[in-house]
Amino acid sequence: GLGKVLSVEVVPRIERLGVLVRRRFQLLERIEEQVVVILGNPCPAVSYDPDALHALLTSHVHGDGAAEHWSEIRQVLHQWALPKFQTERGVRALDKMIDQLEHRLRRFQHADSVLQQVRNEWFLTYDGRRDRSSTVGFVTFENAASAHLAAQTFTFSQPFELRVDLASEPRDVFWELITLRASSRFMRTILSLATYILMLLYWLTLAFLLSTLVSLDSLKTYFPWLPDMAEKNRWLKSLFQYTTPTFMLSLMNSCVPYILSWLAQLEGVQSRSAIQASVVRRYYLFLLSNVLLIFTLSRAVLADYSKWIENPALIPRLLATRLPTAAPFFLDYVILYALAYYPLQLLQFGSISLAMFRRMLCRTPRQFADALRPNYVDWAFILPQPMLVFTVLTTYSSLAPFIFVLGAVYFVIGGFVTKYLLYYVYGRRFETAGQFILPILKALTGSLWHYYVLIIGLCALKGKVLYVLFLLPLLYINWYLLSRVAAQFYDNGQFVPADMWSVSERSTPSEPNTAHGHSQPSAHAESSRPSHHTSTDYLLPRPHVPAPFDDVLDTIDRETQGSGSRLGERMRRRVEHLWTAVFRRIY
Repeated sequence: GLGKVLSVEVVPRIERLGVLVRRRFQLLERIEEQVVVILGNPCPAVSYDPDALHALLTSHVHGDGAAEHWSEIRQVLHQWALPKFQTERGVRALDKMIDQLEHRLRRFQHADSVLQQVRNEWFLTYDGRRDRSSTVGFVTFENAASAHLAAQTFTFSQPFELRVDLASEPRDVFWELITLRASSRFMRTILSLATYILMLLYWLTLAFLLSTLVSLDSLKTYFPWLPDMAEKNRWLKSLFQYTTPTFMLSLMNSCVPYILSWLAQLEGVQSRSAIQASVVRRYYLFLLSNVLLIFTLSRAVLADYSKWIENPALIPRLLATRLPTAAPFFLDYVILYALAYYPLQLLQFGSISLAMFRRMLCRTPRQFADALRPNYVDWAFILPQPMLVFTVLTTYSSLAPFIFVLGAVYFVIGGFVTKYLLYYVYGRRFETAGQFILPILKALTGSLWHYYVLIIGLCALKGKVLYVLFLLPLLYINWYLLSRVAAQFYDNGQFVPADMWSVSERSTPSEPNTAHGHSQPSAHAESSRPSHHTSTDYLLPRPHVPAPFDDVLDTIDRETQGSGSRLGERMRRRVEHLWTAVFRRIY
């Protein structure tokens, strides 16, 4: 009763077939490299015919005509070979290379025939057998409304037997992990989470040691002359006290997204967008604990370590005194990313250098095409740093108000650079339909807890009871936003509401839409992250339904718009007058 079904496809298990395909591809790459070594790229021979060479190398000749076929290949390669192989010594080297090429061609033809045979036998004998079918299937409905209803409906009476989600687009599906069982994915999740916790603890230790080693008091042990020199020059002191720790910390954290991406794949995530979402969430938590908490607490601990041991009762008051002293470090952190990181991102030094280096090592056309492909946008490298800067701005907004100015500079430069990169540099590997915005807003709303706890704690330690009473309701407001409001937007935002579907969409056929189902006969559940792949082309305009107090609300809207337009016109005239006066002064 959900709607007309166009097709049902169960994903087969083809692990062995995938191994044969990868072996065949490796042999093909080696053959291409060998041919380029012999003929060059491009081939300088006048009579060179790429179509004839392709036909000779890809044809399978067996029996009596095999010897003649290989003799023809040798003759053609000798004729089109590079000039350096025309000498007597070069001919001997060319014969050895052709022998190696013939051996690899025979292996490739054998692998190709075995792959074709296995593929034919597998699909000819496949009749839905359980040992050859995975627990994942794709159901295509006639219209999108049916797919959305199926993804929200309890479609099977037995729990943990069937789970239905909206399918991601084909480019977003991570096909290597799509057939993993739920039990395997559960064990992978535990292993990935344990590895992430160990990595987090290890990096926290490194960050604590780094904050210790780069301080002037620690450097005095190895370089006794350095603190005296730094005291004489305030720029040098600022370099060692703030800029160097920020640069070292950023350099140490730059490799973390690659590790987190590998952990997400180890976990068994089934779509590329879900992998990036996992990396964004974990990398933000990593930066929050590694940069904000550790560097703040380490400075407080190192400054009053002896007092903490002698009198632990002074710890709250010492924290209230020392925590604001970490504000200059974060001021330098924000301005370093605004004036150094984003301009370097705009210049794309890393990508251009890597592309030039790869082009130097490329030989075959396939390698050149792979080296020149555009960089795909990876939100794991774009979103976590601005999220951390927003958290830093909110945390130290009352302690160091000047950080708002630096934050404005950061977001203006970052917005311009990121918009340019997304428009003209990065390519989109898949569509996410805006699925990252809601988790990011939820994380940023939760980051306000750091600000509330810090300000309430400082006011309580200084005896400002009235301020504490006024600030306590903010904790409840933040909890309400994270629990009730976030549930309304985050959970219900995965599907198109029923009242937005038009009557024509429900009754007339439209583009086929796919629901992604996980089913299995056993009692174990197959789990997957719900996809947010949604098209909005079918959202047709709905007729206006009169609501109560429409006349009153329309009158208020007209008055508000009228006053707003008058104010905007007045401001526009003043700005034009100001610009006219400025240009007259200049010219």
